[in-house]
Order: sequence, then structure tokens, then C-alpha cells
Amino acid sequence: MTTSNDVSRQPLQRPWLLAIPAVILLVSSAFFTLITPQLPSRMGRPSAQLVDDIGFWREVDRLPLPFLHDRQAVATLIVLVTALSFASYALAIFLCRRYSPGRAAYRIVLATTIVLFALSLLSLPTINSDIYMYLMQGRLVTEYGQNPHYVVPDRFPFDPMYAFTTAQYSRNVSDYLPVWTWVSVFSTWLAADNVVTELLMLRLLLVVVNIANLTLIAAIMRRLNPRYELAAMMIYGWNPLVMIYGASKPDTVMVFFALLGIWALLSQRSRLTPVFLTLSVLVKMISAPLMIIYVLQYARWRQWRALASAVFIAGITALLVYAPLVEGPQIFVHHLSQLNRAGSTLPPALRLLILALFVALILWIGLTRDGSVRSWVNGSAWALFYFGIFMARPSLGWYLITLIALVAVSGNRWLVWFTTALTSAAFLLTIWENISNDVFKLPELPGQRFFVYIGIVIGGAVVIASMRGVRRMIATSSRQLLLKRGL
Repeated sequence: MTTSNDVSRQPLQRPWLLAIPAVILLVSSAFFTLITPQLPSRMGRPSAQLVDDIGFWREVDRLPLPFLHDRQAVATLIVLVTALSFASYALAIFLCRRYSPGRAAYRIVLATTIVLFALSLLSLPTINSDIYMYLMQGRLVTEYGQNPHYVVPDRFPFDPMYAFTTAQYSRNVSDYLPVWTWVSVFSTWLAADNVVTELLMLRLLLVVVNIANLTLIAAIMRRLNPRYELAAMMIYGWNPLVMIYGASKPDTVMVFFALLGIWALLSQRSRLTPVFLTLSVLVKMISAPLMIIYVLQYARWRQWRALASAVFIAGITALLVYAPLVEGPQIFVHHLSQLNRAGSTLPPALRLLILALFVALILWIGLTRDGSVRSWVNGSAWALFYFGIFMARPSLGWYLITLIALVAVSGNRWLVWFTTALTSAAFLLTIWENISNDVFKLPELPGQRFFVYIGIVIGGAVVIASMRGVRRMIATSSRQLLLKRGL
């Protein structure tokens, strides 16, 4: 999307301004990866036993932090740190979109991103419980030769990973899609037969994939809109949802294949695009709108041969991924049941309406695009924004990671700011639910979906106020500089 700001942008004369939000984001990331996992609600998990296995975790756990047992203090801190994180994130995006960054700005952004990813790699083992289920399902294949889509982890209670899984899920077969199953298997195959080693290996693998995601975002932006290359990398790499959850969730891999599909189309390797998009959907179905809109564009322009080719390639890719795992129809039943989860927190009648509008939106976008990559990505990002507001569970903030990536490469400023506000509300709800339980109960928040809408309004207001404040500050500094030079 081209705006008047694309024509001429002043250079960012004070790149050190980026260091301010960078430092705030680093501190907030340390808070959410090393401090909140020490709360009683998280330290009561079986994974707390692993803290003593690594010296760094052990030293962090020994820090004198008496406020961790004060519910009101913790609640206040979480709200304040979240607000500061996203205000800093919005400020950094504004600076890189409004002004032309130089080499110093690139160095600040890249160095900060590396440290943020390192913090996610070294976060305490109590930060997340789902990752142990991923590893257990991988071990069913590598250690016992069993298929996690047909065999439940409860059959192997003697496995060292089993003690760290959640009973809610260990009694069920895996309903994760096959590409993620293969990633879990690959991760456990690489690591030694040790819980901590396997944990760090999967985190490291996801951090490497996130670095690849940033590289792909940069490569895509060099072709779509090189002026905003650094801003796009920052939109993805500095978002607190990516910072905290990118090293522990399948969504990172889903984003990787989606970005590969976009890059392949831009690089005149269009036959690979349906391969990568299919792999993305077979990590999680959240990226399905990107695939559907891509295919619908062929129908829009009556390119029936290209449409048939894309569908055929996608089908062959899915067949090759599924084939080694299929032992009966059960796997497909479980995977198709995921479609019923969309909007599952809504009342039934409203849910049907929201789903119908979602389908209509995807069809409208797919059949009205102009056929360009920019138009395809922009339309897909709007579809996922709709999904994020109305259909995703607000307290599962990592479901928005794909949206963040698409918004980063779309270049649409409205999507950037709306998504910043949406992810700020989702992040707070996700952290809140993650650490609040019967052991350590935080105050009740307003209705979750209502809270998301309020978050968008408040977040949008904060973003606009921050933008205007920084613009005035820089304009004042520029005038003073001109006066000093006698201009």
C-alpha cells in the first residue's frame, strides 16, 4: 500500500531514540520470561523440578523477589509492563516507518532482536506447559515407534517426559496437524534422551526458524517495499507475543512456510508456492485463508489451468506429509474437528453468523484481488485480522503470530496499528490466564472478548498519542538544529 510518506522520508537523525524502546522491551521480556514463571501458580507445575538442572535458571530462581507472593502487586506490574512494552513497540515502529533508518538503526534493531530471541530460548522451564506435550508426542515415535495420532501418552507413564505433561491432554491422541508432528519428531531425534536437552533443542529449533522468518520478511520487503524493510522486521521480531511465545509454539513454523510461499511467488518460483502454503496449513489451519485467497485469485482471472495445477500440487504435498502417519480415518476426524473450534467461545447463533461472514469475507477478498502479491498479502492479512477479533480465543494470543507476520509484509499502516492494539489486549489476557489459577488467583478481568475490543480502542489511542508526541519532539529538535546552523 503506497502512501504519501513513501515518496520522501526524512532520515532518522537520532537513531539512539530506538534504543529507548529497545531497552524497555528487553527489560519487559526478561520480566515475562524469567520473573513471572517464578510465580506460585507456575512453580507449582512439575516443570519447576527442572530449574535446578541449569545454573542460569538456578541463579534466577534465587533472586530475592518478595512481590511475587503479592497478588495485587503482580497484577499491577503485569498491566504496567504490558502497557510499557506495547507503547515502546508502537513507538519503535512509528520511528522506522516515519523516518528513513540508517545503519545505526539497523544495528540497534538486529542486536535487540538477537537478545530477545536469546531470552526466549533461556526462559524458565515453567513458562509454558504445552511444549512438554509436543516433546512427549515426538518421543512416542523416536523412543517407542508409536504413532501419536493413534496412541495416547498415558500408555507410557514411565517415560521421563511424561511427568511434565498435562493430564488434560496426555489421555488423548494428538490432534496436531502432521507437519508439526514431524517437527516434534525431528526435535526429539536430534536431542539426547534428556528432558532439559530436548526442551532446549525444540526451543533452539524454533528460535532458528524465527530468525529465518525475519530473513524472509526482509527478503520479501526488498521486493515489495524496501523503504519499510526494517519496520517490517521490527513489527514481527519486536512484538511481545513473538518475543515470549515464538520459541514454544507451532505458529512459528506455520509462519515460516507461509512466508516461504510469498517469497517463492515473488521469486518467480510459483510452482513452489502451493507446496509451502500447504505445509503452512498442515502445521495449523490458521493460515488457510492465505491459501484459499491465493487459489481464488486464479478463479477470479479464469486461469483454470493454473488453478488446477495449484490444487494438484497442494494435494500431492498433503498426501506425502500424511501418508506415513495414516493408519485409519481417525486422524482425519480429529483434524477436521479443529474447524469446530473457531469462534467456540461465542454463543451458538452468533458463532454461525461470524463464521458465515468470515467465509463471505474470504470469498470476496479472493474474487476481487488484482492478482498482485501485495494485494494477495494485504487481503489475507485483513481476513486474519477478522479471525483474530471474532474467532480466535483472546487468551491464546499466539494464534495472532501469523497475523503479525502478514501485517509486517503487507505495508498497510492501518493494519499495523490495529494489529498492535489487538495484540496488546490479547497478550495481556494470555499472560493473565497463564499465571492465574487456584494456587495464585489474580483479580478477574472483564469479559474476554469485550476486553479485546476495549483494548483495541485504548491501544489505538495510546498509539496515536505516542505518534503525535514523538512527531512533535522530533519536529522541535529539527527546528532547534536548523536554528543552530543559522538556517
